[in-house]
Amino acid sequence: RIQVPAGSIAAAFAAFVVLVNVSTPFAQACATLPLLKPLVEAVCFNPSLQTALEHNYAQDVLASQTAEEFTVTVDAMVVDEAEIAVFYHIDCAGDAYEKIYTDNDYLNENGQTLNAFLSFSAPLAPGEVGFDTISFPQDVPLPDAIRFTLTIRHADLPGGRRIFQKDDYTVTFDLPIARAEVAPSKIYHVQKWVEIDGQKLFIDRVDVHPTHTRVYVRDDPANTAWLQMLHCTLRDENGSTAGRYKNGLIATGSMEEGS
Repeated sequence: RIQVPAGSIAAAFAAFVVLVNVSTPFAQACATLPLLKPLVEAVCFNPSLQTALEHNYAQDVLASQTAEEFTVTVDAMVVDEAEIAVFYHIDCAGDAYEKIYTDNDYLNENGQTLNAFLSFSAPLAPGEVGFDTISFPQDVPLPDAIRFTLTIRHADLPGGRRIFQKDDYTVTFDLPIARAEVAPSKIYHVQKWVEIDGQKLFIDRVDVHPTHTRVYVRDDPANTAWLQMLHCTLRDENGSTAGRYKNGLIATGSMEEGS
């Protein structure tokens, strides 16, 4: 169910894509895996990724590299048809670091920039599992592999901060995508017009992925006002909802300037 509250409209998107972290009711039970407790704890605020992990949608990686006193381990990836989540943690020897700050970068298998939106983990404590997400726009295919480069910039100590030299604290992983393990998605073609404050919006389709849900919305060229903000709520058959603040609503689109 998509609820669109009435309200003033002051700007418009020609194409508007909403990505919401919601539970995925279509996820099917798979063979039982050992409990991925650290990974599940890392996504406790993200019910979609948590459900994906619990339904065996994780591709095990377990690749490690060491740079000076730090060892970076890529634990797993969750891959569906539109998004990749990369789980990793950092162990360290010697100094008792409280938080470790990194710069992360992702390229395709040819070393080229990905046509994707990237989000990164906050600074991590030693041994804490974090995850980055790579979200691909509509009709952009998944790469065959990704190249993950992590550079440790600085780390907090109880009495201050230590800065690191880039060349000494960089590791790179080439991570192949196991196509047979890509989690399936479902697409619902809604094809329905709604009217808000005298303006029309077309709900084109809803793509339900194990990691998130996308709602594709476009406006009517005949509209006389510009859409400034769109608040959506998604509700499943059990009454669970996901909205702007509850589960991390993200919106992207192409903007047309009004006159």
